Amino acid sequence: MTDNAFKCSSCGQEVGQSDNFCPVCGRAASSGPLAAHSSDPYLLLMTANVLRLRHQFTLAEAKCSEVLKLDPDNAAACSVMGDILRDQGREEDALEWYKMAVDRNPTNEADRKKLEALIDRRFSARPERRQPPLAVIKQWAKTTRAEVGAARPICPWAMVTAAIFAITLLAAFTLVLVGKRTPPSSAFSAPGNRDPFLPQANLVSAPAPRPTSPGPAEITGDIAALEQRLLDQLHRKAAELNPNCRVTVVRIDPKQAAAELEFSLPAYWSPVSARKEITRMAAALAPVAAAADARFAAVNLRCYARQSAGPDQLVLIANGDAAALRAQGEGKAPDNPEAMFRTIWWSQTIAPENDAGAFNPPLPGGGATAPKGP
Repeated sequence: MTDNAFKCSSCGQEVGQSDNFCPVCGRAASSGPLAAHSSDPYLLLMTANVLRLRHQFTLAEAKCSEVLKLDPDNAAACSVMGDILRDQGREEDALEWYKMAVDRNPTNEADRKKLEALIDRRFSARPERRQPPLAVIKQWAKTTRAEVGAARPICPWAMVTAAIFAITLLAAFTLVLVGKRTPPSSAFSAPGNRDPFLPQANLVSAPAPRPTSPGPAEITGDIAALEQRLLDQLHRKAAELNPNCRVTVVRIDPKQAAAELEFSLPAYWSPVSARKEITRMAAALAPVAAAADARFAAVNLRCYARQSAGPDQLVLIANGDAAALRAQGEGKAPDNPEAMFRTIWWSQTIAPENDAGAFNPPLPGGGATAPKGP
């Protein structure tokens, strides 16, 4: 190891003094020109993009989670998270992140094009049923005319005669059809008369248009006081169920009539135990938030896993219907807590496909940490 080099704190690779990132794992260097700005969201997202291009998706997600922890409304972080999930083939999750990116920055055409391209790829018709490009149709027509003309010249008079005959035949058929379908002038002169030429089923009146459901009513009043009251209620509920659960943020979106809350839990031994406890707490806190005000239309939750070293990691995003959560009621745990939410997203770190691995957990009660999974 040279005098002007040092080892990466993550993988042990030798890194030059002027390098900003490890050439193997992509981790930001602990010294170097960019080390003083390791918490800069722009640099964190740049690192996440480099890790994505190297297919180091878990590390890339962790970098995006750091940015979202610093700034939950960062549209660029949502877009990069969508890129990471899209490159892994998790298009359902990528769609949600692209939607959040467009919601946070509607003027960004790049994010809008990513969203539209992914929607088109997932939901458009199969390629063989799509219309061929206009250039292909024109080339095909030109080639066909050339082949037919070379094989046998077409007489212009024959074409005109055929066109006139076709138009005459079509007009005669239309007149006959309309004459059969037109009822006599007195067919509907008296109540109860029916057109003898129409089947009875055709006379049934069209159904009335369905009334459109109004959007959520905007919440008015002292929002700050409502947020503080809800935060106190959630603190009591969390302390009652799990003293290690910390409710950190409560926000109310008055236009969308939505309650948004964030809570954190310590890391657990395995993805299975982590998901089980996170789901249990989310299913307990969501009805409390929904019942705090009958005007709430939605409840949105985020959960972070507290790390023994480094920033907390975003592991859960869930959205629930407030009316359904109020109907569920507090203290009535369903058989499947995840079914309480309309949408639910898990970080890849504790996703079901990683059930065989460990989740960087601390030992119960502190002390040494458990070994990481492969």
